[in-house]
Amino acid sequence: LVAAGLHPNPVEHCHFVTSTTHKTLAGPRAGFILCTEEHAQAIDRAVFPGMQGGPLMHTIAAKAACFRIAATEPFRAYQRQVRRNADTLAETLQSGGLDVSWTGKDAEERLHEVKLTVNRNTVPFDERKPTIASGVRIGTPAATMRGFEAEDFREVGDVIVEALGEQPDLVALADRSAALCEQHPLYPGFRGFTTYVA
Repeated sequence: LVAAGLHPNPVEHCHFVTSTTHKTLAGPRAGFILCTEEHAQAIDRAVFPGMQGGPLMHTIAAKAACFRIAATEPFRAYQRQVRRNADTLAETLQSGGLDVSWTGKDAEERLHEVKLTVNRNTVPFDERKPTIASGVRIGTPAATMRGFEAEDFREVGDVIVEALGEQPDLVALADRSAALCEQHPLYPGFRGFTTYVA
């Protein structure tokens, strides 16, 4: 979201910035550290030999491709859709009147029954153990990459609200989840962002 200009850039205000290259950047499972020049040598020495030995060259190449793709307009359009989808999902969940007495573990298990994958997650000041947790984390990038749009996420939100409500029809809700996925099949002629790189 930062690369697409949709979230404030922390680099201008921080000595150190860390991030992942997966999730919203849609790259390999990896990370990176940005720092000011005055700290560069200390970071380099801490990483090698302190933490890392032989880097995986294919992952470095994949990171380079990821960063190149992140500089394109189609990638920015994808990020704008990720943001729209997240906003729509949040609005749908907030207006759905969810019972917040669920634990993250219970909500995760119930949503799995209706073919929605989330993961339990702690929330700020959480008093429950991480294995139980008080919340769930729901991401929109992967489904957006698959082609889901805002109306699809409104349906996802409705399925979540109903699944966590009183006496849900789990079979019907699972069918609605499956129908969404059938509308947006995985990899139909998928070339990914390779078409955006000259």
